[in-house]
Amino acid sequence: MRRDRRWFLSLGALALLAACRDDAATPYLEFAGGGFIFNYRTADHYYGFVMRQKKPLPEGAKLEAHFEVPGGPDEIVTQDARSGQLQYVFQTGNLRGIVKDHPYKAALLVLDGKTGAEIA
Repeated sequence: MRRDRRWFLSLGALALLAACRDDAATPYLEFAGGGFIFNYRTADHYYGFVMRQKKPLPEGAKLEAHFEVPGGPDEIVTQDARSGQLQYVFQTGNLRGIVKDHPYKAALLVLDGKTGAEIA
């Protein structure tokens, strides 16, 4: 019985070590949800998305969201990555001229805070 317990604890320790490794293929963030919001009381229309952190972001990183805006240039929203923050919310300002069934595009870049180079 004692030997089985040691084997089980060793297996658990190996599983924990495997979970702690930094896998380069794992993205920093994952899409958690998003879409359009139509507030009929204030006549506001905007869209956005939520990103959930999967692994720690580099120190000083910046998150830059690019939103396709109807009838205008892309809107860019930037946030600083914060230690301990697990979720980031990005949204456009109030929009006009939204076209039904048009797939509006949004993209997120992870940038180096010092050089501005794209990390992911």
